Amino acid sequence: MPNILTRSDRVRRPTTPHRLHVIAFRGRNTDGDEASATWKEAVNTAWEQELGAVPGFRVRFVVTEAQGRSGRVPLVLQYSANGGPWTDATTSPLSALNFGSSIPDGGDTTQQLSTGAFVTPNAGLGASGGAVGETASYVGGGKVELEWALWLRPGFIDPGEPMGMRVRELWGGAIPWHEVSPEFYRTGAPPSGGGRDPNQDA
Repeated sequence: MPNILTRSDRVRRPTTPHRLHVIAFRGRNTDGDEASATWKEAVNTAWEQELGAVPGFRVRFVVTEAQGRSGRVPLVLQYSANGGPWTDATTSPLSALNFGSSIPDGGDTTQQLSTGAFVTPNAGLGASGGAVGETASYVGGGKVELEWALWLRPGFIDPGEPMGMRVRELWGGAIPWHEVSPEFYRTGAPPSGGGRDPNQDA
């Protein structure tokens, strides 16, 4: 599968400062709890995903504060199907998949993909498709890991078509700068490309 870190045509450099940066992602299986579940591919690597597969999949983001400021910034997951418009995952074919009673929606994540200062508590687990990270109080340079559990409804994208993901701020809708962004492809055909730049809405 392609590593989208190398797709310079898809991720442009910022022209103005961004408070939050997405610096890493990783696709995940749902075969364990918050700490023990296995991973689909290496960090910052696209993956193949079966539609309608039970028990679905997870996706984790690493977000860091880049302006030396503090405060709380809840984030909402968005998707782009085959290069289409960015849409909140709360009303989408990406349906929420409950983690289970042992890890409730809004539970805290532990540090698994990043190093350095880690913000906790953070309410970084999302099983409802809504905002996560409500209790994460960012400090300059601090990192938070946010993870959503999802499944993709059958019939929404064709084999090989990409489904991209990014996050936006709940309050005001600002988009953190995405140095990388997750993308997966429907199983059944070679990847077709054509995904959307996570830092552009048009």
